[in-house]
Amino acid sequence: MIGINTAKIGQSGVEGIGFAIPINAVKAKINELSKPLLKIGIMGIDITKELSSQYNLPIGVYIKQVQSFSPAEKAGLQPGDVIVKFAGEKIKSIEDINKIKAKYNAGDVVNVEIVRDKKTKVMSLKLDEY
Repeated sequence: MIGINTAKIGQSGVEGIGFAIPINAVKAKINELSKPLLKIGIMGIDITKELSSQYNLPIGVYIKQVQSFSPAEKAGLQPGDVIVKFAGEKIKSIEDINKIKAKYNAGDVVNVEIVRDKKTKVMSLKLDEY
């Protein structure tokens, strides 16, 4: 059993509430929950089909900002780049990148395919923990 404690503050004081759930209900998620989050260090915008045709950009993730000293900066990613593949997989959104990123560990190196000035480039990016 796993216990989850919480408190509810009412008008006249605090009411303690406890819950318990069977360990088997969370066993499959324990590794996922205890795994550190990985960062690449970008602020991005999903380029949908509509935005793609409106701004003549490929579908993917437009890099709006690159964090200083981040894995993205070290890899050479720049604002204005559009990520079209991450770790060899085509992506359409930041959510796609996060799903792929979850399969890796800190220190792993992945290839990031970008479009910059209508030219495709592949960069090597070393994933890091938050």
